[in-house]
Amino acid sequence: MGRFGKIVGAIAASVLAVGLLTTLALGVTGRLSGGAITAVRVADVPSADFTAGTFADIPGASTAITVPASSQAIVLARFSSFAEVGSNSNVSNDVDVRIMIGPPGGPFTVMQPGETVFVHAPANQTVEATGVTDQSYGPIGPGTYVVKVQALVTTPAAVQFGAASLTVEEAKA
Repeated sequence: MGRFGKIVGAIAASVLAVGLLTTLALGVTGRLSGGAITAVRVADVPSADFTAGTFADIPGASTAITVPASSQAIVLARFSSFAEVGSNSNVSNDVDVRIMIGPPGGPFTVMQPGETVFVHAPANQTVEATGVTDQSYGPIGPGTYVVKVQALVTTPAAVQFGAASLTVEEAKA
């Protein structure tokens, strides 16, 4: 190896060491990485009116995945939808969305990063918008899991979801 190769090697090793030490010092967690995508499920969600003041399932926004025996997987989920939400008062209105995962019948766990504000309507206004939330979870072991979307409306108002879909990807852990 020539002088140039030794210098490049030393720089690469230094960068790797600094990155590793920084990660350990900061206690960085919550990063997922996986291999090839092994399965994709898409649930086309029918248009639905929604008024829940606590988190509740969005009708049709669920699908199931199966992790094969002696395998582990990371699950990536994306919910996208057109949403129309109004605020008929002097208070703004948010539609919060979260994606849950668990065995059929539960218990369910909130995928990361957790609850997100999907659409915001200022006081006394109606907003039409397209929202997207991406969430992940894993690694998980063998078995069948249900992935579902829940929503919450912060003030009493109807929300209409339309042209919605839930896409779930399963990757090797």
